[in-house]
Amino acid sequence: MDKIALGFSNTVDYEIEWDASYLEKLIRYVGLYEDDIKEMQNIRSMKELLSSILFHMRDGSGCGLLTEVPQVIEEFIKGTKYRVALGGTNLRAAEIISALGGSALVHLVSLNEDTKKLMPANISWIGGEEFQCCFPHIAIQFPKNAYIKANDIEITSPRENRVIYSGDTACAHMPLNLEFFNRACKARAVLLSSFDLITDPHILQMRVSEVKAGLQAVDRSRTVVFYEHAFFGDETAGDFVRNELGGYIDIYSMNEDEFQTLIGKKINLLDETEVAEGLMAAREKLPTSTMIVHTCYWALVFGSRADEFTEALQYGMLTASTRYRCQKVDKAGIEATGKLPLQIRAGQFAKRLEAGFESGLRCLPAAEINVSNPTTVGLGDSFVGGFLYKLIY
Repeated sequence: MDKIALGFSNTVDYEIEWDASYLEKLIRYVGLYEDDIKEMQNIRSMKELLSSILFHMRDGSGCGLLTEVPQVIEEFIKGTKYRVALGGTNLRAAEIISALGGSALVHLVSLNEDTKKLMPANISWIGGEEFQCCFPHIAIQFPKNAYIKANDIEITSPRENRVIYSGDTACAHMPLNLEFFNRACKARAVLLSSFDLITDPHILQMRVSEVKAGLQAVDRSRTVVFYEHAFFGDETAGDFVRNELGGYIDIYSMNEDEFQTLIGKKINLLDETEVAEGLMAAREKLPTSTMIVHTCYWALVFGSRADEFTEALQYGMLTASTRYRCQKVDKAGIEATGKLPLQIRAGQFAKRLEAGFESGLRCLPAAEINVSNPTTVGLGDSFVGGFLYKLIY
């Protein structure tokens, strides 16, 4: 029996080696200027891709965006160095579960030689029959104080983060192998993710209907359904997914950027009043699910089952922090991370935030980590893997 079932869309990620001079060369080549830099919802040209990268660099924020023109991705990677890795929340969470000694079932939407070669130990898979090819995603990590100067543009990043772009036909269609649900209904945890990668509203409606039908066989008294949020190019699509699947979701999890997108505004993540107001605003969209928010400062669980999930919350945070610190995750690394001092301001914030709630909220400060070359790709996925591993094993 599969204890953990992880859906739905896998990817192959090209983790780009940071090269400011290459970006500056492209900026000059396409004629990008300061007035062109803005937040993008979809990418259709190299100029828009660079605009998006620079917007998030300046803001210190992350993103995951699609392009209707995959050639943009192919053009960008021609002049870069990169590491090939498996991506998608399901597969990166599977890597963590495998590294910690667990096993899981993963649903695939594409299957290629990279996926077969890099599949973690003790991970079985189903699906991927329709697209036996590779649609690369590019993951660009920019470090803190990264500096770009070209044309009239001069930007220094306030913090490290990552931006991800893809033109993945398999993810956009997310073909489901329904045998996944026959096995998932016997699991103790089921992960739902990847709906944000579907670009066609009709396909999204069809996939959500299929998932709803599949989840009806899940015994909610013994199986935890975990939803990992992501950026939707159109938040009306996000509202549709939440409205349709909300009644099936036990845990709704998101990172700091996704949390602020959900509530519709930027907030100070160390101001307990603003965070509490944000949680109440999010509660209106997620009335029945226990919420998790994981940030660079802290992680919290909010809802009637908060105490039940606190231990897994802490382990998920330690797992993500270990990837940030060491790039890879194992039990020894997690143990070492657990011995680090906690962030003082985050600890003070956590106490103030919890004091404002009589019950139903736990907030844990993150470790104080100072490394020169941190990993920012896959932190949320690592959190999910660590959380689910601790919850089930």
